[in-house]
Amino acid sequence: MRFIAVITDRAVIVRILEHLGLPADEPRAARARDPTWDFAV
Repeated sequence: MRFIAVITDRAVIVRILEHLGLPADEPRAARARDPTWDFAV
């Protein structure tokens, strides 16, 4: 696969995503989990 063009303007990206009916907002960051929790169960 080759990149033909790269869109870096946020306003253009938002317009494209909204036109496609996709969410244009950034996802919220999840809280960090305790890495030892998997081993405790």
